[in-house]
Amino acid sequence: ILFQGDRQHIYKVVHREFLPEKGEPLRTRLRNARWILPSNDTRLTIVTCWPNTSNSHRLVVIAQPLFHEPGF
Repeated sequence: ILFQGDRQHIYKVVHREFLPEKGEPLRTRLRNARWILPSNDTRLTIVTCWPNTSNSHRLVVIAQPLFHEPGF
């Protein structure tokens, strides 16, 4: 659930992926970065370091809205 002021938006996680990052070749890190590029659909993309004590991997979570609200 994501709040925008008083509006509530409900999303469903549709994809989750752990990607190696630290020490990986540039080609791999650039491929990992594709998740932050614009997409052709409506989605919420979260990219964070994993585990919380390191930056050895990236956790990518993709969620899509259960209901589409115009203007968001």
